[in-house]
Amino acid sequence: MHSIAVTLDCLELSPFNVRTDPRDTEATEALEPSLLAEGQLQPLHVHPMKGRKTFGVFAGGRRLRAFRALVARGDIPADTPIHVIVRDETPAKLIELSTLENLVRRDMREHEIASAVRAASAEGSPPAEIAAVLGQEPIWVAQKLRLAGLAPELFEAFKADTLPFEQAKAFAATEDHALQRQVWKLIGARHVDDWSRRPEQIRAALKIGDRELGRMLRLVGEDRYRAA
Repeated sequence: MHSIAVTLDCLELSPFNVRTDPRDTEATEALEPSLLAEGQLQPLHVHPMKGRKTFGVFAGGRRLRAFRALVARGDIPADTPIHVIVRDETPAKLIELSTLENLVRRDMREHEIASAVRAASAEGSPPAEIAAVLGQEPIWVAQKLRLAGLAPELFEAFKADTLPFEQAKAFAATEDHALQRQVWKLIGARHVDDWSRRPEQIRAALKIGDRELGRMLRLVGEDRYRAA
């Protein structure tokens, strides 16, 4: 890990940056005047992009976009030095660090957190390691993995806020995508506040029985299961 100053043309958004929701990634209006008035207060966190002569910004994507907007308008020169901290880490570690950095700044969307945890897991990080890096309990990681494992169309609805967080958690009570789709087909078109879309009604419709409950109890223990 080391600090250097580079120009904007040396930077691009990293594929390991977990902040993906346009409602947040494009929200640079407050950052731009701050960068103009105060300069850069926090460095961007980057990694070498494999096969290219650029660095990928895995933490600080909104600041990168703010710099781009200022240069595009001519408010600052294109060769303005941008301070970065270079990290040469595994993809899993970069995803974890990006998640941590974003969690302590602007609140992340729940679907972004779930996607980030799934990506770190897919890169080989065990749940215990993800939990340790993010300052969470392993059961929190397990919950995010269940959310990320929703049937694709349900996860898209979750991202679009047509399936709210509590209802998404109810659907994630089962890993059976066919069953999720069947219940979603029945209630998905109804109003978000409709009685039939309450979490308890979704769980009832999914018919989560003793076998599923028993499996979860064996996995995490009764006290932790009830607390979650």
